[in-house]
Amino acid sequence: MAEQIYVFEGTAKWVKDKPNKWGKWDLSFYPKDKATHEALKATGVKNKPQVDEDGNILFFILRNDQSPYGILDADGNPLNKLVGNGSAVKVKLWVETFDSPTHGPQARSRLLDVVVTKLIEYVRPEPVTEAQAETELPA
Repeated sequence: MAEQIYVFEGTAKWVKDKPNKWGKWDLSFYPKDKATHEALKATGVKNKPQVDEDGNILFFILRNDQSPYGILDADGNPLNKLVGNGSAVKVKLWVETFDSPTHGPQARSRLLDVVVTKLIEYVRPEPVTEAQAETELPA
């Protein structure tokens, strides 16, 4: 078994401050260029690249345990703001490679940190009040 930590640059969508509906911490990562894409594939991780609704290549990165990944600013401090889609990031990925007697060479990964280098802050919309709903929706 071999362990290594990698850092990849790109942009992200769906950087969350809470787990998804299955209790997992995840995000969508878009490598900054073809070289980064190829370097990510070369780690051996089985995350298949996908194409999103805009035709861009992304890697869906999922942290399998129940603890959150770090969301940090460019100086390495915890970021206490919501990260909007398209923010520039560096993802820190732990990868362990090993040989499986059944399946041959394998790799597993864990997202450790997301360092936000250019923040597009997400602002949650204000909830609609009952009074607003009554005046804004047709009867």
